[in-house]
Amino acid sequence: MQNLNRALHKQLSLNKGKNLLHSQVEQLIKLDPAFLAAMEELVTNPSATLSDQHIDELAGNAADSLIERIYLINQYIQIDSKSRSLLASIYRESWRKLIESRDVESTLRNHHYSRLRAFVEGLLSRRTLN
Repeated sequence: MQNLNRALHKQLSLNKGKNLLHSQVEQLIKLDPAFLAAMEELVTNPSATLSDQHIDELAGNAADSLIERIYLINQYIQIDSKSRSLLASIYRESWRKLIESRDVESTLRNHHYSRLRAFVEGLLSRRTLN
């Protein structure tokens, strides 16, 4: 679990300067080899399956890390607890899709990154409405 958290943070750091609003974000994001290997090990090794509690913890950590990075770009954006929960649910849903497909890179590129883009777009559109 600790190694996966480190790999996740390394993955987020690798792409910290990338624009999640880019129309082809799935092409723009780089995948860290250690992160990719850790994820592939989890989805292909039945004995490595994480409990729901661990998945919730990882999803929450990933959401918090992304929110920190969003605040570094725009400190005035409003991210409330409902938005944080929505972001964590995106990570949980992506995990379920990873388990189903067993194809980490394809799931990230064809599902996860577009969901993150939609999340950020929602934050920005909400900000302009207020």
